[in-house]
Amino acid sequence: LAVEFGDARAALRRPLGEASAAGEVPALRAGPDLCGIEVEVAPGVKPAYVLGRLMPVSGRFAARPPWPTELSGSVALEGPVRWRAPIPRRVTEPIEYRLILGVAADPFATTKAARLDDFESLGELERRLAGPGVTIVSRRHRIDPP
Repeated sequence: LAVEFGDARAALRRPLGEASAAGEVPALRAGPDLCGIEVEVAPGVKPAYVLGRLMPVSGRFAARPPWPTELSGSVALEGPVRWRAPIPRRVTEPIEYRLILGVAADPFATTKAARLDDFESLGELERRLAGPGVTIVSRRHRIDPP
């Protein structure tokens, strides 16, 4: 999964294929060699402020480590940042998640970052990220049972 936004880039560590125009990424089938996901967000040519979330749509991760503070939108991202979440050993139902990122040349307001934790829908989350000079990237991916 490669997510392009100007001079910055977000990607899953194991490339999964190109996203459709709607942001859908080809599904991956769970198996003994798949133990989790890793999201990597890296700036492009110049530092960028990145604010976003990885939201579960269905299914569950085995654990949800804290989201990196570097993706809080308050500090310029100068190098790659990774976030990992393990998936259950036995996947019995699809695990679907959505990665939503806002990228800007200037810091996001602290109040905007705090408000991202309290929302009722993914569309509302995207609207809260929106603003002048902010590029929004949204990608959706699913892991199917074996």
